[in-house]
Amino acid sequence: MLAGKPVLTISKQVIDGRNVITEGHFNQFKYNGQVLGPWLFVIAHQFNDKNKIIKQTDWINYTPRKQFLGGKNMNQGLHEK
Repeated sequence: MLAGKPVLTISKQVIDGRNVITEGHFNQFKYNGQVLGPWLFVIAHQFNDKNKIIKQTDWINYTPRKQFLGGKNMNQGLHEK
């Protein structure tokens, strides 16, 4: 929770043994007076036999586009709920 609102929304999560893939989006927020998000994400975690994360790979589709280079804005259409 950030300012009383959820930071992210999980839309799908797949658990296969020690591997977890999580998809969703970070909800819109303000930082330094600027509105940022929402941002789609995919995060992959791999755990060891003690359930500690040994590898994390993430993809986040950052916007506004003018502040970040390359890629298509796949965040259009996400709405704050």
